[in-house]
Amino acid sequence: MHVYSIRHRRSLEHFATSLQNAVSSVEPENGGGELTIKLPKESQKFVSEKKKFRLSIEFSLEHPKGGIQFVLPAGNGSVDEKSAHMFTYNHGNTSRLWFPCVDSFSEVCTWKIDVTVAKDLIAVSCGELIEQVYTGDEKYKTFSYVLDVPTAAPNIALAVGPFEMYIDPVMPEVAHFCLPGLLPLLKQTTGSLNEERSHNETDRVIYKRDMTTSRKMELDRYLNKVDWSIRDLHDTCEGKIITDGISTGLNLLMPEKMNKFHHNDPPWITEDFK
Repeated sequence: MHVYSIRHRRSLEHFATSLQNAVSSVEPENGGGELTIKLPKESQKFVSEKKKFRLSIEFSLEHPKGGIQFVLPAGNGSVDEKSAHMFTYNHGNTSRLWFPCVDSFSEVCTWKIDVTVAKDLIAVSCGELIEQVYTGDEKYKTFSYVLDVPTAAPNIALAVGPFEMYIDPVMPEVAHFCLPGLLPLLKQTTGSLNEERSHNETDRVIYKRDMTTSRKMELDRYLNKVDWSIRDLHDTCEGKIITDGISTGLNLLMPEKMNKFHHNDPPWITEDFK
């Protein structure tokens, strides 16, 4: 009976049933999965005229199953003493699990992020910190970040905790953060960051130039070996022969393809191929 159940779970019928159940579980009409927003009739005018309008979504996050991690050490003491903190991560399309968004690398937009925390905590997010505003009772403060570079939702991150801030002495535009007690380690690990950054950028330019040149030479050698006279013998499939020849040459020139992060992402292409 045990063997039968295992075989049953490995059958195509069981797979099809499980797949259908998974699809149905995120069906908006059944109250699950993606958020469906029906625009009122008043907004149709803005849509037809391609004008901007603001859509506000009020939500409460309780017991998230992914995308965000709360670290609450046990024991007595304040938040600072226990170094309680939280952070987000973008593993497996989990951005949608902690804030409403189009969770795809192919959809980008600008961002304005406001995070209100206790006055003793620091909120770190993407973009430029434009202001910190305390509430009227001065128990909380709001960190306002603006990200003008269009960015996909999976690349948006947030961390909140009693962090210590360390301004890079070589690159003052860069700020490093760590939990209390880790500042000496932070200074040591980031001491050579500027040199590594400059070294990597130099290597990247040299590598790109060398690889582009060498692969163009490979393509030239391949095209010189192609017997283009074969087109006269097979006029009916001329287009296919040319396509196959160019495709093979391109595979020699660009054998490494970038993995697509999402099925809606645009196809891979390089601007350096001219």
